[in-house]
Amino acid sequence: MTAEERIYCLEFEVTTLSGVVNRGELERWTPGFCGEHTEREHVKRYQWVGQFVKGKDVLDMACGVGAGSLMMRTAGGAKNITGVDLSGAAIKYASIKNRHPDVTFVEADGTRYTSDRKFDVVVSFETIEHVPDAVAFIGNVHAALADGGLFIVSTPISAVVLNERPDNRYHVREWGFRAFQEFISKKFTVERVFVQVTGVRQSRLERLTARVFGRARQPGFSYEPVPWDGRRHPVDDMGRKISAYQILVCRKG
Repeated sequence: MTAEERIYCLEFEVTTLSGVVNRGELERWTPGFCGEHTEREHVKRYQWVGQFVKGKDVLDMACGVGAGSLMMRTAGGAKNITGVDLSGAAIKYASIKNRHPDVTFVEADGTRYTSDRKFDVVVSFETIEHVPDAVAFIGNVHAALADGGLFIVSTPISAVVLNERPDNRYHVREWGFRAFQEFISKKFTVERVFVQVTGVRQSRLERLTARVFGRARQPGFSYEPVPWDGRRHPVDDMGRKISAYQILVCRKG
């Protein structure tokens, strides 16, 4: 790393840290510059997706600073990775901090990015809720995939069917549990549904039961994505009592 590259990375990290400290905001995961909870969420997702990318040609859509792209190549065993992000600053940081001969970073809009080749897998974690034109986004992902390729996508679960005024100011919209699956099904076959539970809201009665009897209904907090089980994670609780991301494993064709 050259002196100029070191200075650029330091300036990027200071800007990131300033947003966290002064405004309590973190738009992109930058390892080492966010809370432990956020760090573990992201790391676990990219560790988990390794089972789908080994030996594959992978597109990481909205790769941010590229830490996940690098993990998929080194720990996940992907053949090669193309990381795409709208932010030129993030792509420059990724190209310095997470460089690898089999990882290429490209500044591009996910709704317009094109490539001469088709990918075996497209991974897009915590992206689609940020995109103004989600229909164009999934259409472009579909076009980027080879026939039979996998699209692995995650998004937070809303308490309502479609929330177009989310609390997170960076989000354009958020979908309810079933609504998101129905939306993705317009272009892909949803083969498997996973959840990554980040919190459980308990009523006063449930908290009292826990104190008195030492137990309560526990949907199961887990940084690790797990297959969705309706008995453990009832549909009506998703996004309401259970704060979670859903991760869909989808196939083209």
